[in-house]
Amino acid sequence: MKPILLLFALQLTSCQLVDQESTLVKQAAENWAEAYFHFDYQQAAQHTTAEGLRWLQFAASNINEADLDVINQYVNDISISVSDVYVGNDTMAVAAIHVNHWFSPDSIGHAGSMKDDGVFDVELVKRDGAWKVRMACLPQSGMQSHD
Repeated sequence: MKPILLLFALQLTSCQLVDQESTLVKQAAENWAEAYFHFDYQQAAQHTTAEGLRWLQFAASNINEADLDVINQYVNDISISVSDVYVGNDTMAVAAIHVNHWFSPDSIGHAGSMKDDGVFDVELVKRDGAWKVRMACLPQSGMQSHD
């Protein structure tokens, strides 16, 4: 009877650890997304791996005056929610971030526009005990906007 109780206790502990990691991943993804999609790239950098910082710099360097006009008009309408989290192992996870009213840049010399909905899958890695977004490119929505 004792081996069954021990097995049950181990499984219960394992589930609690996964739930705790999922909560930490979700919070890290939300923190990053709130900063990134509100154009607070300095704050987003706090939640990004070192190798991803160049993508934040790239994004910041490609915002022009026409983009700023659009962004400043709608930035308060942006809303973020993490709709799904998958913890692959103890150092890697993926979060699906749903963004309402997000800015989509256009080509150089053309103003970007606001999109109604977007879902962005971001990869997170655990570095020095903290979950951070690993940017291998600029985030792209996997959901088509209908505006």
